[in-house]
Amino acid sequence: ALYSGNLGWYNLSTLYPSHHDILARAYLQKGDLPEALRTYERLTRFNPKGKNLRFIHPKLHYRLARVYESLGETDKAKTEYARFLELWKDADEDLPEKQDAKVRLEILKM
Repeated sequence: ALYSGNLGWYNLSTLYPSHHDILARAYLQKGDLPEALRTYERLTRFNPKGKNLRFIHPKLHYRLARVYESLGETDKAKTEYARFLELWKDADEDLPEKQDAKVRLEILKM
């Protein structure tokens, strides 16, 4: 068989990348920003030698930027907001994350 049960679930999970940040969102809800930051940084960094070669969803860059901003790391937040907006440049303008990222980036640039 071309697909084992595990491989099928792995491929299916790549269609829903927002599920990949469950741990980071749990840390955020708990108020543990440093752990949320470490988790989002790990999720947004591509490692070609690693086993996890899933698609990095642009929303993860947006969420990482929000954490950086909460921790006062404005330069890193600006970089991640800009990365998110670049990746979503062709997305609908009325998406809430895109609108919010534009506003926050402009505020941080002041």
